[in-house]
Amino acid sequence: MLNEFRVKGFKNFKEEVVFNLGDTRNYEFNQNCIKNNTIKTALLYGPNGSGKSNLGEAIFDIISGLTDKYPKPELYNHYLNLETFNPIAEFSYKFKFDEDILLYTCKKAGKDHFIEEYLAINDETIISYNYNEQKSHINLPGAETLNQYLFNGDISFVKYVYKNSNLNKNDKNVLVFNKFFNFIENMLLFRSLDKNEYIGFTTGSESISEGIIASGKLKELQNFLEKNGILYRLKEDSSKKNIMCQFPFREINIYEIASNGTKSLLLFFYWYIKLQQVSFVFIDEFDAFYHSDISRNIVELLRDSDNLQAVLTTHNTDIMTNDLLRPDCYYLLKDGIIKSLPNSTEKELRFAHNLQKMYKGGTFE
Repeated sequence: MLNEFRVKGFKNFKEEVVFNLGDTRNYEFNQNCIKNNTIKTALLYGPNGSGKSNLGEAIFDIISGLTDKYPKPELYNHYLNLETFNPIAEFSYKFKFDEDILLYTCKKAGKDHFIEEYLAINDETIISYNYNEQKSHINLPGAETLNQYLFNGDISFVKYVYKNSNLNKNDKNVLVFNKFFNFIENMLLFRSLDKNEYIGFTTGSESISEGIIASGKLKELQNFLEKNGILYRLKEDSSKKNIMCQFPFREINIYEIASNGTKSLLLFFYWYIKLQQVSFVFIDEFDAFYHSDISRNIVELLRDSDNLQAVLTTHNTDIMTNDLLRPDCYYLLKDGIIKSLPNSTEKELRFAHNLQKMYKGGTFE
């Protein structure tokens, strides 16, 4: 799981921003929001322009750097912070796999322009590479015979080691190293605002309707929509490419009559049926078109998914409640600082507290 993330010099993050998902408290309620002493389900609040979307894109910079999954490259056109002359963006990821800690850091001058990379497992340096000096260090059993002369610096050196080494799969550090790559290769970011966008998890593309029909989940979609107050009788068309709504005298493609909220739910359901394979999901403005009851239903689905770590950005304070999550799962992003609710007040937060009322009353400022 992602335990902590740091970024500096990327987009609007002039100074270092720390997103600490490992700062858990000893709350007795909603313990299914926590796994392995790491926040499993987090909601992130912040004013418009504070950097919530940029935070997701910063976390998912690792997708283009270390994996072959879809990177949505146009989101990274304006890469470096514009308020400084510093030509480098810095990223730091701390992952926790059971009792093992893997740290991956890199410095980059652009989306595909690495300056330095460093990877450590349990404080032991495993891989490092200085691109300017072409100086490397590898400490992984099985990588001794790796031909480093073939590495030309066009891709991540860590990725080069992973793809081209015959590593000893029985070695403990190699096991953790492989867990790291399995995790990042199954990360997913998506949003549905002016258009649908995603990063990671897959390399292909298909329409939402085709994906749902091919998965055999059309009846499940109908039940999902019904639970959220949308009553449609659904069927596939003869081409198996379109979802049709059945009415007494005609059938209509669901996208011809769906509201923005329903279209957003269709997008969520399309990804939801794949989430058993996803390690980490970041959903930006996840409930921009939802009623609060639907927002709550979505959070509950993600919260109750055992092996999925989820971060959702939102402006909806109606779901800032201890009935749904717990105080250490709610984060505030403002002025380049991310704090959980317990770290935003001197008061001891308890289950009986009305978090929304406290937030609107300025308790967390």
